Amino acid sequence: MKTILTRFGQFTLGGISSFLIFAQAFAFEVSDEVKAKLETVLTKQGAEIHYFDGPHDLIGIGLTSRQSGQQMVAYAVPDGSVVLTGVAIEIATGDNLAAKHVAMLPKPDLSPVYNKLKESHFVSEGKESSTNEFFVFIDPKCPYCHKAYNMFLATIAEEHDVRVHYVPVGILGLESQNLSKEILGSDDVMGLELIRKMARREGHQFSAPTAALGDQQHERNVALFREFGFSAVPSIVSRVNGEVKIHREPLSKEAIIQAITVAKVDQLATAGE
Repeated sequence: MKTILTRFGQFTLGGISSFLIFAQAFAFEVSDEVKAKLETVLTKQGAEIHYFDGPHDLIGIGLTSRQSGQQMVAYAVPDGSVVLTGVAIEIATGDNLAAKHVAMLPKPDLSPVYNKLKESHFVSEGKESSTNEFFVFIDPKCPYCHKAYNMFLATIAEEHDVRVHYVPVGILGLESQNLSKEILGSDDVMGLELIRKMARREGHQFSAPTAALGDQQHERNVALFREFGFSAVPSIVSRVNGEVKIHREPLSKEAIIQAITVAKVDQLATAGE
């Protein structure tokens, strides 16, 4: 008999208000009585759920957020009295079953994320006609954001087909907030120059009147940052060859160039059909 080790955790989906229903491949019958128990909790979290056959008679529950693109699975005991979240390890193989089940879920539709970002407030550089777009949430005082900025700058300097939109969010303190507002209160040229100064750690004379112009824009950017479930910067949303992806881990220059190159090959292949 296979043995499953489950690490227990609190089941919480705070802030997630809508979810995709998964493909029929995950179809699994759960009694109305058990559903009533589970959904009393799950619907309070604003979730729509889809059941699948979990390990060792557990009920598998898959969830995908439309807002943030985050995916997770949970498991319930057969009578629905307990919901388990965390890592499920199969002892015999060492496999992370939760990760395997998440990987089997259909890709979320992230077009609403892209559409909201297009209506957000940012400063941009790169090829204006490019369909390879990267929205980068940055804090002006964040050294990792400075590294990301320099990486994108080098990619643009090499004349790759890319357009980068920097979305300022001051999450590291009052100075970060004021600088973010000042970037947003400026035009693209001055806003980018301020980002460059921060990346080079150069001195800057803060302009309170300019920051005041970007106050509401900054407030909306921060709200969007939270809505997407981000908690750290830089956080990146890309749209390459029509496919929207959320990147919660740093992107390398090589990964960006590869994605752009693959997109170009696909476009040429489609044009030749």
